[in-house]
Amino acid sequence: MRAILSFLLVLCALPALADFLPVGIGYAFNRRHDQSPYYDGQVGNYAWLKPGELRVPGTGVPFRVEGDNPANPSIALTGGSRNDLPQAISLFPYVAGVAKIHLLGIAGGWVHGQTGEEAGAVVLVFADGTEQRFPLRIGIEIDDWVHHAATGVAVAANAPAGGSHVDALSLAVAGDPGRVLCEVRIESVPSVSIPVFALTVEGPNPGQPDQAVAVARHDVARDIAALHEGLRLIAERGFGEEAQSLRTRLAAIPEPTTAGLPQLIPARVELARLAAELDTYRHRHRFTKTPDENAPGFPSRRDYSILLERIPLWAERGWHDAYGSDPGVGYFGEGGTNENSLRTLGNFIFAYAFLATDPYYDASVSGVPQSQLLAQTRAALAYMTRTHFTGDLVCADGKKWGNHWQSAWWTSRMVAGARLIWEQLTNAERDAVRRVLVAEANRHLDRTPPGGEFSNTRSEENAWDSEVLVWATTVCPAHPNARQWEAKAREFFMNTLSVKADAEDDSLVDGRPVRQQVVTVNVHSDFTIENHGSYQFCYMACPLHSLAWSYYAYREANRQPPEALFHHYQDVWNVIKRTQLYDGRFAYLGGKDWARYVYGLYFIMPPLVVLQEKYGDQDARLLERQRFRTFEWEQRLHGDGGMFSGRFTHGVMRGWPHEYETDAMALLALCACLHGDRTPLAPSDPAEVQQRLTGAMRSEPCEWQMARSPQAFTAFSWRLLQKGACMGVFAPAGGDDLVEWGRDNFVSQISVAGKPLAVLKTEHADQLLEDGFHTTGRATRGTDPKGAPAVEQFLHVTALPQHGVMVVLDWARTLGTQQAVTSFGLNHYLPNDIFNGNSRQLAWADGQATVAGVGNAQPNVTGTTSWLCVDDRLGIASPAPAPFQLVLSASRNAPWGSLCYDSLHWPDQSAPRELADGAIIHDHAYLLAAGNATLAAHLAGQFERLPNPNPGLRLVRFAGADGQRFLLAVNFATAPTETTVAGETLALPPQGAVLKTVP
Repeated sequence: MRAILSFLLVLCALPALADFLPVGIGYAFNRRHDQSPYYDGQVGNYAWLKPGELRVPGTGVPFRVEGDNPANPSIALTGGSRNDLPQAISLFPYVAGVAKIHLLGIAGGWVHGQTGEEAGAVVLVFADGTEQRFPLRIGIEIDDWVHHAATGVAVAANAPAGGSHVDALSLAVAGDPGRVLCEVRIESVPSVSIPVFALTVEGPNPGQPDQAVAVARHDVARDIAALHEGLRLIAERGFGEEAQSLRTRLAAIPEPTTAGLPQLIPARVELARLAAELDTYRHRHRFTKTPDENAPGFPSRRDYSILLERIPLWAERGWHDAYGSDPGVGYFGEGGTNENSLRTLGNFIFAYAFLATDPYYDASVSGVPQSQLLAQTRAALAYMTRTHFTGDLVCADGKKWGNHWQSAWWTSRMVAGARLIWEQLTNAERDAVRRVLVAEANRHLDRTPPGGEFSNTRSEENAWDSEVLVWATTVCPAHPNARQWEAKAREFFMNTLSVKADAEDDSLVDGRPVRQQVVTVNVHSDFTIENHGSYQFCYMACPLHSLAWSYYAYREANRQPPEALFHHYQDVWNVIKRTQLYDGRFAYLGGKDWARYVYGLYFIMPPLVVLQEKYGDQDARLLERQRFRTFEWEQRLHGDGGMFSGRFTHGVMRGWPHEYETDAMALLALCACLHGDRTPLAPSDPAEVQQRLTGAMRSEPCEWQMARSPQAFTAFSWRLLQKGACMGVFAPAGGDDLVEWGRDNFVSQISVAGKPLAVLKTEHADQLLEDGFHTTGRATRGTDPKGAPAVEQFLHVTALPQHGVMVVLDWARTLGTQQAVTSFGLNHYLPNDIFNGNSRQLAWADGQATVAGVGNAQPNVTGTTSWLCVDDRLGIASPAPAPFQLVLSASRNAPWGSLCYDSLHWPDQSAPRELADGAIIHDHAYLLAAGNATLAAHLAGQFERLPNPNPGLRLVRFAGADGQRFLLAVNFATAPTETTVAGETLALPPQGAVLKTVP
């Protein structure tokens, strides 16, 4: 985004022009400039169109951008990661005498796709009932102006000239210009984000005569009548309270028989909003059938069917029929050759095959009969087998697939789905499946399993490569390579969760010593796994989930899985189990770079079922219940059959969004298949599990430590996926939704000259306590890894979860003179989304606030206090009052727009300072507590810093949530030292701490 508006648009005074009429569309504006998908923070760029009158050079078309705020209100339609934006929007001009319409902004947006592919449309609706549709085609009417501008390619061949960036689109109206133009509907596909800033109509005498007013009155009256009928129907279907709420809003619409256009146009806008909300309830009546969470067998095989039979409501929108004009070939989603396309298609095949053969399937929920599900599954199988490199077709992107680092995964899902409908397939269809399977299995026979302990494990790759080998032996047992496939599968099993000690392990697995079978190290000796640069739960769960698919492949053929499949399976599971929170979520102790509440949380589902069947693990049963409950609840909340659609995937049938959705539906279908109709285990008691898991753990290779109790989960990590940062975790019991995995959570964020400083190097010492941990160290920070260090930050955390508290000491000083230094003290990311009702209650010493989440229009919350409390569950205390600021996001700002979180800065030291070498930037102490506002205020009164002459020491007194009082002495130096407190000499180790109980 380097285009300067002055290059395109010239502010000018508009002369009186009878043939142009700028039309007000401010009622449809939905974004400020800083929320626009086009904003890059630079004044003068594309998103900074300011209110006023302007003209596109060379066309003479005048536009009027509305708004009282120079921050540029505008319309933005969905695209890319901005899936919280609408996919269509309607403007209501009610103008006659229109020969052309001119839209400002619509000719350039974030566009991903092939030239000529339709990226959206402009639809004109006239009073006589006719419509005129203008497609928005990539490279013709609309394109990615950022990237194409860099190559000097004009954005849209059909748009007016004006350099390589085009900001206006002119469309000729067919037919009699005297008709009243009632509506301009602008639509976009999910991969394209379209901006709209202004609308101007052109004609022989454009205006809003009495005829337009009469049409508007008719339209409003018609919409009111339709809404009343719709409200009657949803009330009959069990949504009486919701219907009454909508009726109250409907009653506020002006009486159309006497209203003028200034009242009628906003009325149509509100009526459109009401109609959209009504549609969600019309759809949600399909979700009145729900699992019984109180049943002893919940979730049962039947419960999974209830969830899965809703899927076609979502999935049918992504189906492409008759590929290449062949009615027997079709595909779901993008149809390309990349991971997002093929993994998604394999998932679709398995899930639809499950539904097509499910004896519990209720077609009335989605309206899709099993015969159609079966036909689409077979058509997708034909597409996937014929576009493989061994087949006769190419994919929609003109290429064949296969021999990819992840293609074993895609093939395995396809084969698993084919096996569910094997009896309904022809011999030719079965042969096609075998052909692809044999080719994908054979390519692994000459491979040695790869290894990687730090940064980039290969555990998940080895696990998914084993899947295709097992399926090959299952589907083609008489093939000459069958014994080799089986041997290679066992080799990959043994090298999936491999550790250093395996190289010297003489114990037998499948009759052979472990040391003779393992050639890799993919897991740390403490059975933690890291990928993308650090530990993360997703890659703890991912290999277990692929091993569960292999387990299912053996089960499907009534074959006994080898011992190798479970090599260190329980060891990794036991670490995972310790990192669960309280309600079925897990701690991402090294941060998280995937979308929130999806990836690892559905990967873990099939392993939970395997653990129940293989080991009788009742803890796994409890977690399965908790996870299933959350998935089913969210799906029901969104009301369109998708698992995450109303939160962030929004019906996007391409890229990561539809991969997330289909991953979930395939894995939940696998759980159903693994359970069958057997009576499930009884789950463990949640309170007993939390008590049994109480204790501390340290992962030296991953550089984190954690401690937990029934009162709180605590952790601190010195190394994150988000490189150059640290992170603290504090979750009170039942507070899973209070945790976000942001960089520098619960520690200070320091900036120099407006740029946050990344961690260049850390050194720390850690100590596990009987009921918690100490960690003390130093983080050297700079502007970039190659630059000179600018700051050294000293951090200490003492976690005492059985006492319900965690103490954070954080101070920093400059290294050399630094300009424009700012610091946010305790930096906390506070989720505020559907999982907490999209609302938080914040309380402090002399105030309180209700903070809305997604879509809020509130100002930031500020104050001065020595304590804060969130939702009467998470308390934060400081020894002295300081100013704080809760910076509100209003939009989903986690990756892929998957979660909304706000940012708490306390104290808020955002005023830039010039500091000399060695100057103290900040020196903070905080106490985090599991408890309500009363407790937070009490703990603030008990929290005090003690004076000491040693600049490398910090002394504090504090109380736990249970009333126990403590003295904490911390030595930040790398040499041992002593200090005397109340006549007692305390010996402090290097980068160490002493904790004592006091009266």
